[in-house]
Order: sequence, then structure tokens, then C-alpha cells
Amino acid sequence: MARSENMNHVAQKTNRKVRPAAPAQPGHGHGVKLGLVIATLVLGLLIVLSLFKKPADRPSAEPPVVAAGPRAIPVRERRQSPTANGAQAVGTPAVARSGRVVPDASPVAVAPADSAAARQLIGQMAQVNLSSGGVTPAQAKQFSEGFRQLASEGAAAVPAIGEFLEKNQDLGFGEGGAKLAGVSSLRAGLLEALRQIGGPEALAVSRQVLQTTADPLEIALLGRQMEEAAPGQYRQEVVDAARQTLTDIAAGKVEVKEVAPLFQVLQTYGDAAVVEDVVKSMPQWNYYAAMTLAGLPSGEGIPALIQLTKASAAAGKSDSIFPMQMLAQVGAQYPEAAAALAELARQNQIPDRAWRRIADGLGGDQYQFARQLPDNTFAAENGPGLKTYHIVSGNQNFFSTPLSNVGSAADAAQRLALVDQLLAANPTPAAVEALKQVRGRLAGRMPGG
Repeated sequence: MARSENMNHVAQKTNRKVRPAAPAQPGHGHGVKLGLVIATLVLGLLIVLSLFKKPADRPSAEPPVVAAGPRAIPVRERRQSPTANGAQAVGTPAVARSGRVVPDASPVAVAPADSAAARQLIGQMAQVNLSSGGVTPAQAKQFSEGFRQLASEGAAAVPAIGEFLEKNQDLGFGEGGAKLAGVSSLRAGLLEALRQIGGPEALAVSRQVLQTTADPLEIALLGRQMEEAAPGQYRQEVVDAARQTLTDIAAGKVEVKEVAPLFQVLQTYGDAAVVEDVVKSMPQWNYYAAMTLAGLPSGEGIPALIQLTKASAAAGKSDSIFPMQMLAQVGAQYPEAAAALAELARQNQIPDRAWRRIADGLGGDQYQFARQLPDNTFAAENGPGLKTYHIVSGNQNFFSTPLSNVGSAADAAQRLALVDQLLAANPTPAAVEALKQVRGRLAGRMPGG
């Protein structure tokens, strides 16, 4: 939010001696009076003109900071969006925030009948006072009912929603308020209303928002909506938005606290083309990057994860431990990940303190992002064995659940084979202790175990 600037105008007094008025000269009395009258009129005219001075001529002042009120969302330079076949869409030119003109790649849609009621409703929700410290149950009900009403109006509500989203303003509900209202903010609720409305008009607004927003959660929500509306057609646009935003944040061009949704977008909708971006992000977000590389849909990130892990292990760096754990976590799914771990074990490049973490990856805690895409769900807060983690560096937040909650008997058998392979490769005391314990857990999940 912009900082306010208080401009205090201080009147300055002059300490000048006032001389006695000189006697009026004969013949000049009327002239003096006339001059005083004219001077008075001119001074009054100047005062009146200053009151009606154009706003553009006045010194610009930033809007005041309002506690718990509307906040500005981060934005990025609008980019040209390719169509599904790679050609530029032809549409009405739109002026970007950077001042340059770009083609409007939004789907061509007939403008629906505008809804004054929707515009009024959004205005009322935007003015809700949250200065008391959060959303109350009554306010949460008000927001939920407002979003439901907007969705029920259908395409008629889309222009009003688009107008508000174009302002790049938001009203955050806070953690408690998000649970009560079902969404994290006013904009998130409006995006969900667009998703429920559907149709070409809603999709057009979503694509326009995607072109400029640098809010990671919004990009994830828009990606989900656009993928549902047209599977695969706009996936590259969503991925490109996430890549550009992540690059801008890393370069300090955009200030965002939580970047996890961007990594989740890359992991869910990306392919081999995003690997380089993820690898570049490793110094700032090492946990997020390793989880993303391990979780790309078809294993496109596994070679890069192996290479990074081997390089760090050879240099004796401690930052190789979590990537080793991620290789163990996906080792049953990707044989090359299992082979890389076994090779590191044979070369005695796995430190003793890493074996407990590797054992967790094989049969214990399985690491995941807090928000699961594309369904946009969270893990149950009170789920059995659920653990949450916060890494101060990069503000990285994620959770883990026991393997028993996410694995299968066939998966357990593959993990058992990897445990035996590692035991044979490196029978050090630390490795044997950690691997035998996890072997017992995995064997218990087998038929007859």
C-alpha cells in the first residue's frame, strides 16, 4: 500500500516596521482609493482562481494508508499473449500500464447486459470496515452471500467484476477471515465468482487479469479457472505468467512475501521448458525448487535434480540433503532417481546426518506444497501425522504427511527394493540404522506384513 505524505503548510510572519502613513497629497485622494479598490479586486480574483485550480496542476499526493482497508496488489508489465497455435490474436488494441500498445488476446465475446446491482454490491463489499482486526462472522457471511449473488447474476455481473479487478485493489481477510469466508480476499472471491459464471465473457476477463497481475495466488487461481474452461488451450499463458513473475520477484522488481503458488503452477502445468527457471531459483527458494523439480508431471525435472544433488554432495555442501530426500521420495516412481541415490551411497557421498532424512523420504514424511493444484485444496489441518514447516530463508512454507496416507502396496514394494539397494551400497552404521527402521515400516504395509 502506498505511504501517505502529510504536507503541512506553515505560514511565515515578517517582522517589518510599519511607517506612519504619509499625508495625502492634494488631488491624489481619489486615485489612491481607486488603486486600493482595484488591488482588492485583483487579490480576490486570484484567491478564487486558486480555489478552482485544476487537480492536475496541484502537487500529487499518495492516498492515505487505511488500516485493514483496501491494499494494492503487485502488478507486472503487460505482455503479449500467444494464442493456442502460437499466432498473435487480433483484437482491439489495449494500452498497457507501461504505456505501450499490445494486442488484446482475450477471446472475442459479445458484451453482456451490464448489471448496476452487481456494481453496487461490489462497491459495498469493498467498503466493509475491517479495522477491528479481521473479518467477523457476520462480515464473512456478508461476503459469502455477496459472492453467491454475483455468481447467480451470470454474465451480467462480469463487467462490474472486471472493472474492480482492473483497479488492482484488494481487501484481505486475514487467516481467520479466510476460513470464515471461504476465500482469502475480495479479489479471490470475485475470481471464484468468475469461475462459477463461466463462459467467454468470464474467460476474457480472466485472461486480462492474468496479463498484469503479479500476485502468485491469483495466477494459480486464474490458471485453474482457465484450464477448466479450456483444457490445455491457455496453459502456456499461465506458465509464462508464473515464470515472468518469479523472475521479477527474484530480481527485486516485484515485492511478494509468499511465492509458493508460482512453483505450484510450474509443477502442475509446466514441462521441461520450466526446468531452467526452477534451477535458477534454487539459491533463493531451495526447498520449493527441489519439490518442484521432483514433482513435474512426467519427471522432466528429475535429471536436473540429480545433477544439482550430485554437485552439492561432491562439494560437501549441506544443501544437498533435502534434494537427496526428494530423490528418495520419488525413487519408487523414477528409477533414475533411485539409481542416483545408490551411486551416491557407493561413492560414500551421503553424510551420516542425511540418512535419517533419506529414510523419511523412502517411508516416512512425504513433503508437499500447502495448497494442492489444480483443485486448490489444502491438507486437513488435523490430519493424522501432518506436520507443517516454515523456512525463514525465502519464507518457504510446506507440510508433510505419512507415507501410509498417500502410498499403495505396489509403491511400498518398490520402495522396499530401493531400501535393500541402498543397504547393499553403503552399510555404514548410520545408514543401516535408518534404513532398517524404514524397512520395517514398509514391510508392514505389504500383504501379510
